[in-house]
Amino acid sequence: MRVEFPRFPDLAPSDWTAAGCDRFEAQIGFIAVGEDLRMRGVPDSTVINIELGPRVPTPERRIRIAVNSPGFSLEFSAHALKVGHLNAYRSGGTDPYTARRWFESRLDQHVHREVLPPTTSAVFYGRM
Repeated sequence: MRVEFPRFPDLAPSDWTAAGCDRFEAQIGFIAVGEDLRMRGVPDSTVINIELGPRVPTPERRIRIAVNSPGFSLEFSAHALKVGHLNAYRSGGTDPYTARRWFESRLDQHVHREVLPPTTSAVFYGRM
């Protein structure tokens, strides 16, 4: 799940602040999603709320995840989560999907050449 955070990090990398970046994104992967996955509605590009709750009381000690927006809800549990592909960009007149990106990972910066890969890129979206 790619997430744009509502606030830019207070302690952002110096190259992000030097470039005037003011938007922050990351990719969140959920490990061992449970069979309790429930989805209603169709997601769109609006603002969503993501809630990470206390571990589900099972012997497996799972994390509860709830994603909600108007007309959409997704709830499930997972064993763990992994965060990767941290990046920043400048907001403004440009389309966020085509805006120049500053990746936290040098490998991401080198491989993806400062742009957000298309959603069909298994190398980017399939691995963290």
